Amino acid sequence: MNRRVFLLSGAAGVGSLAASGLARAAADTGTVAGPETVTSTIPRVRGTWVLHGSDSAADVRSWEKRFLEILARPGVTGLSIRAPWNALEPTPNTFDLSIFEEAGRIADAAGVPLAMRFVAGSETPTWRMGRGEQVTGTGMDGEPWTAVIPIPFLDDGSPNVTFEQGWGRLVDVMALWAGANRVPFLHGGWWGDRWAELFLDGLTGLEGYSYPAVRDAHLRLVDRLLALSGPARRCELPVSGSVGDATIGQDITAHVAASPAWNWFYIQSTHIDEGTLLGGYAPPPRRGWQMLDAIGYDDWEKIYAECMGAGEYLEVYAESFFAGNVDELYRQASLVH
Repeated sequence: MNRRVFLLSGAAGVGSLAASGLARAAADTGTVAGPETVTSTIPRVRGTWVLHGSDSAADVRSWEKRFLEILARPGVTGLSIRAPWNALEPTPNTFDLSIFEEAGRIADAAGVPLAMRFVAGSETPTWRMGRGEQVTGTGMDGEPWTAVIPIPFLDDGSPNVTFEQGWGRLVDVMALWAGANRVPFLHGGWWGDRWAELFLDGLTGLEGYSYPAVRDAHLRLVDRLLALSGPARRCELPVSGSVGDATIGQDITAHVAASPAWNWFYIQSTHIDEGTLLGGYAPPPRRGWQMLDAIGYDDWEKIYAECMGAGEYLEVYAESFFAGNVDELYRQASLVH
């Protein structure tokens, strides 16, 4: 495959891409289970995806040999690359997707699909932040952290339009590039903290807070991605994160399940480890999972039994293929059908 790659700058750049008539190249046709059999023009989603977070094309290139080693193994479905928003839009209205360009080149060489994802939160460009507030959380290492993140509402409770418009513009640019370059999977990021997950901790004490305002702000982002979801593209947003006693995860799940586009949309949780108990899920909506950390794990048999019994794919950090019980990881990946 040969990808066509674009550096998109401003409205003119997006307009020229949209008007150029670039068509998605033909892909293998499969079927997707749902309320009816729906013809899909994207590669397989089910299975194990190699996940890597990168802030530069140079970093992706530095992993090329290791990516190719992993992607050559049976059962490894594709390559999923996560990039910070401020790297994708380094100056206002200038979009640099070279991180995904490099990742796509490697995925093509391995003969697997690419998935694109981004992180907003503390990685949101300052000109897209709108209302930003300093918040504190606790990292996976137990250490506290402090960052400025966009807030879903203004002091008067009205929407943070600056962020939402910027977020929507980034998603549209990524979707245009994905369509032109045969990328079948687009993952979104929430208002968030330092990751793409939900983050509501500390919001209740801010001026203008109400749960309906927060809920509706999140559902508007869901709707932007639902509108981009279809037989040629899957989209995803996570429902895990720091939400206290809020019902935001349930509300998002119900919203997706009620959408006509649910068959092409995934709800993901990103907290999977050897102690995770998921129980049973049945669509709608569809489910996917992501490992908690970029470390080696040992009990991959248990992890896969939980994840593949309750969802369709598992994202595993690239580092985990070089630490812990690697042989069992590859064995479990090869057993997913």
